[in-house]
This record gives sequence, C-alpha cells and structure tokens, in this order.
Amino acid sequence: MASLLRYVATGAFALLAVTQAQAADMTAFPDDPQLPQVVEPPPMAELGTGWYLRGDVAFAKESTPRIAFDLVPLANVSLPTSWSVGGGFGYRFTSFLRADWTFDYRNSTNYSGNAVVPNATCLAAAVTNPCLISYKSNVTRWVSLVNGYVDLGTWSIVTPYVGAGVGVNHTNTNGNVAYTNLATTALNVSLSGRSTTGFAWALMAGLAFDIAPHTQLDVGYRFVNMGAIRNASPLGGVTTKDLYANEFRVGVRFSPDL
Repeated sequence: MASLLRYVATGAFALLAVTQAQAADMTAFPDDPQLPQVVEPPPMAELGTGWYLRGDVAFAKESTPRIAFDLVPLANVSLPTSWSVGGGFGYRFTSFLRADWTFDYRNSTNYSGNAVVPNATCLAAAVTNPCLISYKSNVTRWVSLVNGYVDLGTWSIVTPYVGAGVGVNHTNTNGNVAYTNLATTALNVSLSGRSTTGFAWALMAGLAFDIAPHTQLDVGYRFVNMGAIRNASPLGGVTTKDLYANEFRVGVRFSPDL
C-alpha cells in the first residue's frame, strides 16, 4: 500500500512538472506571435489639385462698326449675328478664387456700308458728282484672354460668379469698294488684306451647375471689347472704332482632381 501511494505521488508530481513546463513554453513562445508592424509611407501630396479644363460656345451680338472711307463715315452699316468656339484651362486657388486662360475663334463675318465720297480720283475720271461707294469687308478674328473670377458661394448645385479678363485680339480683314456711279469698273477695287493684333478686355458673370462628378455646366454672359479693325486700299484708308460684343456663353468645366 505504501508503495502504491508513493507511485501515485511520484506520477502526480511528474504531471504537475510537465504542465508547468508547457505553460512556461507558451509564455516564452506564444502560438500567435505578433507580426512586425508595417509602417506605410505618407501619401504623396498631389501637385495642383485645382486644375480644370474648359470648352465654350458663344452667340454674340456685336456693335455696329463705325467705318470711314477717305475720312467720310459710311452709312447703313450692317453685320450679321456672330458666334465663337473656344477652350482653355484654369486653376482654382481657393473655394472663392480661380483664374484661367481662354482662346476663342470667332466666325468669319461680313460688314457692309455705303457713302458719298468726294474722292479726287473720281474728279480725275470726269465725274461731276461725288463718288457713291459701296463697301464690303470680310473679317475673321480670334481672342485670347487671361481671366480672374470670384465664385460667390455654392447653393445646392449652383455657384454664381463674376470675372474680368485682359488679352489680345487678332483680326484679319479683306474687303472690296465699288464706285457704283462710274461707267467704268476701273475703280472697283479689292482692299488689300490686313492683319492686326491689339488689346482686348472682357467682363463676365454667370452660373456654374454641378451636373456630374468633377463636371460643371457654365452658363453666362460676357462683354468683350475687341479693339479696332483697319484696312487699306490704293484709294484711301478704311478704319473702324473699337468693336465690342455682348455674348451668351455655354460651356463645360472638367476638374479631374477635385
């Protein structure tokens, strides 16, 4: 009996020793060791997250040019309604301030008018009455502007804005002057083509509508002053005062980073 108890005590002691050893092993070498923590690098800062692209079309009513030939103002000057297409890119500095560069090609348009001109050439042609002339001119133009805007806050999906721009206007002019009361056509001359580049400026206001992610529909008004156009012929100069246009504009602005 004593021997049996001694064997039981010895086994219990051995079992307790094994259990404590396993516990020590689990503490020293856990089954689920923590993996080394991976530190991700900070995200790279994007350069220029305020950039946007734009495209526009415009329908314009232009001022009637005041044209003079041999210093005599032409009467009954007329011109059709014009249009333009253009595009550009810009940058938003804050939620209220942005700027862009725009380039607009204006359609070819025709000016016409008539006047009675006491031209010395007519007198040399034995015309007793002053010459009656009919003037026609074809004009093509493009306008490039740098513009600044103030966005006046956003209400729901609508952002009103005002802005102003300065830049250059390029004009190419070709024309014809016909002396209609002469029997000969010798004085029915084509005006030499002339290209001029001058100062232009604009004022604008409008509304931008959020129509899709990153995309705005821009509907607005623009007043643009395009400077004067000039031409020349062997018989005398043709000049105009500054031309301007009242434009209704529709465009789309796309901001890929916003």
